[in-house]
Amino acid sequence: PRSVDLTICKDILNHLDIKTQVNNCLDNIKKSTKYLLLTNYDDMLQNEYENNFNGTWNKINFNIKPFNFQNMFVKGINVKHANFNKNPDIYFNLYKLN
Repeated sequence: PRSVDLTICKDILNHLDIKTQVNNCLDNIKKSTKYLLLTNYDDMLQNEYENNFNGTWNKINFNIKPFNFQNMFVKGINVKHANFNKNPDIYFNLYKLN
């Protein structure tokens, strides 16, 4: 059984390695929550698979491969980032997890 209704994950997964760490984190979140609100880059057409072990930052679109959250999408909100010129396409997306 899920223990919480909503998990907010703002600018966290972007600092993890997309190949090895992000899916592990998402698997744990899916076990404990009904809804997930996270930072997403909807305009990205392809996720970059560079190693990110040093804690740098990458844009991730969770609606496309390898995550494919588009079927769980509920609502997206375009937000202004503190450094808008660098990150003009940031969204907070709400997903209903199965």
